[in-house]
Amino acid sequence: MDQIEILSLASDEFARILAAVPGDTMADPSTCDEWNVGGLIGHVIGGSRMAVALIGGSSAADALELVLSAGVDADPLAAFTAAGADQVAAFASADMATIVHHPAMDMPVAQLLGFRITDLVVHGWDLARSTGGDETIDPRLVEAVWTAIEPMVPMMGSVGVFGEGQSGALDASATLQARMLDACGRRP
Repeated sequence: MDQIEILSLASDEFARILAAVPGDTMADPSTCDEWNVGGLIGHVIGGSRMAVALIGGSSAADALELVLSAGVDADPLAAFTAAGADQVAAFASADMATIVHHPAMDMPVAQLLGFRITDLVVHGWDLARSTGGDETIDPRLVEAVWTAIEPMVPMMGSVGVFGEGQSGALDASATLQARMLDACGRRP
């Protein structure tokens, strides 16, 4: 699978999890301390919109506003599906070497693509965990995210966006999904 196919699969998986989320849970807490369930969904939708804007030449400030202002409307699945499809199309037509001005730092589109795949996969698990859904991640997505993050695992806890990072409680006998989530600060 190429990276665009992986992004499409990650979008489909997030949509599958989102489709099972009861509408009355939007104000419930999520596994992400900074958001409730609706805020988590809004963050993912905003992240997809931000990626499209960045690929289109948006400034970091304007792109960040898309994430910060994203909310959940009456039909979060439709909003995510539209944002996800736009995101896949934008990446599919982009030059992977083009530099975008992400709020965290300037980076090539290829690096942004890896960030978006990881965001969809990890926040899909967060959403499932928060709402009692199926927490099983497609093994192809686990492998793709693990391959991307493995070199950074020792420093992920210090970045600030992955919780405390790796717990140190897992060894090589743990499933790859458990090790990937643990490296991202999740404790399955």
